[in-house]
Amino acid sequence: MNAVPELLLDGVSKTFAGPTGGVEALRDISFSARRGELISILGPSGCGKTTILRMIAGLEQPTAGTIAIRGQPINTARTLSREGAPSFAVVFQEPRLLPWFNIEENVALPLRLKGADAATRRARAHELLVLVGLSGFERARPDQLSGGMKQRAAIARALILEPKLLLLDEPFGALDAMTRDQMNLELQRIRQTISSTVLLITHSLNEAVFLGDRVLAMSPRPGRIAASYDVPFPQPRDLDLQSTPEFQDLVKELRRLMTGWHT
Repeated sequence: MNAVPELLLDGVSKTFAGPTGGVEALRDISFSARRGELISILGPSGCGKTTILRMIAGLEQPTAGTIAIRGQPINTARTLSREGAPSFAVVFQEPRLLPWFNIEENVALPLRLKGADAATRRARAHELLVLVGLSGFERARPDQLSGGMKQRAAIARALILEPKLLLLDEPFGALDAMTRDQMNLELQRIRQTISSTVLLITHSLNEAVFLGDRVLAMSPRPGRIAASYDVPFPQPRDLDLQSTPEFQDLVKELRRLMTGWHT
């Protein structure tokens, strides 16, 4: 008997109401993810990548189809209830740290909202700040950190409730190239210590291949899964991998596919 996938989308479509009629954003999206797998989703702007993530998080409801985490459907109103919500966390392109809290308080905020005591919050936040390389910055304010450090704090905050599913929406898109490479390595390192399944939305071909166990390429709107690629390189990976012919061949294949949509 096959194990229940951590994440399942089956025939998911989404149409938004518009002033001149419905706008079909997504059509018949179907894929599943295994426990601990990282799936990268690539596609042109406006193809519905972020809409997929928002539906998984319960922030949008699909027009058709089913979404489930560990077999638990989430495309119902009950998804947003505290008791019924599946275990997931979201990291956005902007870190969205609260400027009036220090870094430890920002990371511990989900535990605070759940009513955990101060000692528990402090201990768990410290563990995660060590994990993401921010030990010693517990008392710093967000405006005292670089962009990469803020995003590390956002990832630590997302992990504090030990989510089964980590949703990353262009988390490194606002960073410079060198910092982005470093954050790719950091995310890869963090993955070695957690069991979360990860869904990564990105525009970067290199990032999608470097981090992904699998890459899903989406078509222009209405977004569909146009191709799926298994990434054959063993984990962990170093940045030198990106200069190898095998890596570049896969990136070029993805680029040819996506360039074809604009010709």
